[in-house]
Amino acid sequence: MAGEPAAFAELEFAVEDTAYPAVRVSRTLDCRLELLDSLQTDDGFVMFVRLADGAADELAERAAAGSLDGEIDALQTVGDEVVVEFSPTESVVGTLAHLGVLTQTATTTDDAARITAVVPADADLQYVVDRVQDAHPSAAFVGKRSCDIVAPFVTESGVRSLVADALTDRQWEAAYLAYERGYFDEPRGCSQAELAAAMDISQKTFSQHLHAAIWKVFDVVFGG
Repeated sequence: MAGEPAAFAELEFAVEDTAYPAVRVSRTLDCRLELLDSLQTDDGFVMFVRLADGAADELAERAAAGSLDGEIDALQTVGDEVVVEFSPTESVVGTLAHLGVLTQTATTTDDAARITAVVPADADLQYVVDRVQDAHPSAAFVGKRSCDIVAPFVTESGVRSLVADALTDRQWEAAYLAYERGYFDEPRGCSQAELAAAMDISQKTFSQHLHAAIWKVFDVVFGG
């Protein structure tokens, strides 16, 4: 309703210190880092990060060969993207998580890491800012803005995981093949008969797999 105070506050931080792990990694690999997901493990805080602004193969080679003090623990090339497990020695995202604060975005180029987080508007915002800057003296508090709603932090990897868990292997294969070969394009790039032949199944069986996959994807998106 008009006149009611905003429900949330969005806080933004920036770190330009080249000694800060994310900035150093971005500069070392000459790429952009984008947070996909994060979690606390028994061994510490881990972030799943996409490396962008470069050819995937070249980025993967530089990441594997780079002198990063073991911070990049695993590499996976998915299409034209490189996804890494990033275990930094310090992280604003990790500090926010320890405070129970939700990170909305975290991107890094070779000159700065920029992090936005969302907290309830009635929370002690100064406490959050102070704790972040206590843990990361080089982190600048850029500012805050009010917002009435906040979108949940649903990452691409999270969506893919939800969809993959809902589909059987054959349903996933049918849907992926249809997408990859242009079945959903206009005009269509292939027929169901061609896709069924590629999977070595009947057209009727392929159609059943595809429609079941589509229904399950819709159920994930719209049914919650």
